[in-house]
Amino acid sequence: MAITPERPTGVKPGDGYMVVVMEQTKIKKRLVDLERQGLNDRLALLESQNLAENIYKLAKAMEADAKSRLAAKSPCWNWVEMTEEEAGDAWATLLAWRRDVLKVRWPSVYWPTTTRCWYLHPEVVEELSALYLAWKHTYTSPEATPMRAAEFLERWLPGAKRRIPEYLEQCTQRSTGHQEFDYSLESHREHDDAEISAFIQADLDARPSTPAEDDAE
Repeated sequence: MAITPERPTGVKPGDGYMVVVMEQTKIKKRLVDLERQGLNDRLALLESQNLAENIYKLAKAMEADAKSRLAAKSPCWNWVEMTEEEAGDAWATLLAWRRDVLKVRWPSVYWPTTTRCWYLHPEVVEELSALYLAWKHTYTSPEATPMRAAEFLERWLPGAKRRIPEYLEQCTQRSTGHQEFDYSLESHREHDDAEISAFIQADLDARPSTPAEDDAE
């Protein structure tokens, strides 16, 4: 119901003052109507977009993503807790990488870190595993950058080259090590395939098998 403004004393209906007041009242009413209409339009737009449903879906998606991140397997290798299947895959991957990548691309690192018994030294296996994973993170990850490559060459590769020979030092000494092998010759540093296969098989036999899905449930 429209409110008619009070006419001041002495002002007649036809006076200009009343005309201005009446026009102002009309303008204010129109502004109120426009504001209400705009609010209704915005509410209708939000309703048409199913805002509540979309927020619920977003919340569920975020919850699922958080759960998947918590359940995601660590990219690091934990040799202590590996199952038979996991260790088998890790050994095969490590042997292939040493032969096809480290030996070919960085022979100056490969040979100083190689003896016939390298796989018998747990610290050497850990070092090579970390070096492989750093290489994978550097060169095969979709998020790889030139900075990662520079860090790998400047930090991780020299670090492994410095530490691993220290672990193998006793085995390369003619007085205390494997005297039947001349470690000044690169060919004498290569491991024996039959011996390492037997060692790996014994390692796998001592590990638990991955439980079947039915048993895990």
